[in-house]
Amino acid sequence: MEQTPDPRATLEELWRVLKPGGGLRIMYEDLDRYRGGREREVIVGSVGEEVSRVVVYDRDIPRETARMYCLVISLSADEVLRVLEQPEPPIALAAIKERHMNALTPHVTVARRCELMHPTGTTLVKWLEDAGFSTVLPTQSGIEAARSLYERLPDEEMPGNLAELDRLLRPLVGKAVEIAAPGSVNPPITAVK
Repeated sequence: MEQTPDPRATLEELWRVLKPGGGLRIMYEDLDRYRGGREREVIVGSVGEEVSRVVVYDRDIPRETARMYCLVISLSADEVLRVLEQPEPPIALAAIKERHMNALTPHVTVARRCELMHPTGTTLVKWLEDAGFSTVLPTQSGIEAARSLYERLPDEEMPGNLAELDRLLRPLVGKAVEIAAPGSVNPPITAVK
């Protein structure tokens, strides 16, 4: 949901195009996981041998928004980390000084900025109800149940293709997503028109 320009309008459009009784499953990234020091951080990663991407996150958890600044730099990720005087990412934004940016500026080939809304489960449930969905339930994801089952399978019972894997996991996941989740964990949401 956080990758759409207007999550609320997206939910309203989903309600409009669904048939009565149609459902949707929403997985989302809320910002709670970034509390306690990760609200503002810098991630450095490789794009190619001599090209890296520096992403600066400025997360405003109470407003449920995140500003993201992305720089493509014509230096390797290791070179960028050396310039920033950091051993490895993630890097606290406060550690980046003007001298670091001055050293990187000549190597910046692309600069982009975007702001994304990261609604919490509570906000999404309210928007879904406002849009007209008759049933809105925070539920388990089924991902952990499927992973656990798959990892416990003996080699001779391993599915040989995607269709076999689907036949094995679909019933388990189908049941897991019907189980209500505690409201405090911002779980996936199932909504029915």
